[in-house]
Amino acid sequence: MALHGKNAKIAGTKNNTTIGKTNSWTITLNNNIIETPLHGHSWMSRLAGIQDWSATIEADRDVGGALQTTLQDGILAATPATVKFRFFVNAASYYEGRGWIDSVDTDFAAEDKGNVTYNVVAQGTLTFN
Repeated sequence: MALHGKNAKIAGTKNNTTIGKTNSWTITLNNNIIETPLHGHSWMSRLAGIQDWSATIEADRDVGGALQTTLQDGILAATPATVKFRFFVNAASYYEGRGWIDSVDTDFAAEDKGNVTYNVVAQGTLTFN
């Protein structure tokens, strides 16, 4: 069954508080594959390496939004707190992982609404529930 993006949302650690006014999120899963070429072999072999994940959250800039303010304050104070995120794909299913806000990009163009992008780097595993 296909899923519609309108049902997606993102919650943070503040009692599962939803990050307000989000309009997209992306999760990237990585598996560091190590090449292990061998003399005398015609084919490449590989080993599975260390797994990693990162995420990007895009939202309308909500200056009064409590969770958006908390995320911004952490990076302004140079104290990136580990945040537990839940990236919901529908009401019951979600990815969950702890991460740091690596960077915050805020954009206020004259012909557009205010936007903010949060870049999240992993602090451990990502699960799907």
